Amino acid sequence: MAARTAEDAAGTAPVLQLITSRGPVTIMLFEEQAPNTVANFIELSEQGFYNGTRFHRVEPNFVVQGGDPNSRPGTPGEPGTGGRGAQIPDEASRDDKRLHFAGAVAMAKAPNPNVPGSSIPNTSSSQFYVVLEPTESLNKEYTVFGRVIDGMEVLQRIRRDDELTAVTTISRPEREYKATTMLPPSVPPAGTTIELP
Repeated sequence: MAARTAEDAAGTAPVLQLITSRGPVTIMLFEEQAPNTVANFIELSEQGFYNGTRFHRVEPNFVVQGGDPNSRPGTPGEPGTGGRGAQIPDEASRDDKRLHFAGAVAMAKAPNPNVPGSSIPNTSSSQFYVVLEPTESLNKEYTVFGRVIDGMEVLQRIRRDDELTAVTTISRPEREYKATTMLPPSVPPAGTTIELP
């Protein structure tokens, strides 16, 4: 809780707004605890990467997931299987990592076909999710990089295929945000849905 208070008081954490077809959702990003993941999200947001994508996975009382370019109408590819064309390293093993409390924003990863209920390390790309309730089971593998500070009621109304019209920057430090990415050493087979366990 002290970390949340310090971020709020300092006013230095990046703040972005998800403009959805159901209304706006404002998120604060945890740059100190997940710097590369935050850089990835800001970089993609400011490039317009998320504009016009759809929320392809919605599970009441659990999660709202989006960020897949394959979810745009008329785009080839199965929603839930796309990304930015590169992946980012996990930051979920840091000592100061953030946890999956209600409203936590985190990166989705490819499921591990050899270990049911787990994910393939370092396969986050562009897809992100917001948990609607505390979800401790996700803390070990998934990088939390932000939290909802306004608009949880909007997320509760989101339905599958609702649009993420744009992601806009409200405030952030004046510097370049460029994520360290890597080409996947082993790409999940075509049609593999990227989701949570």
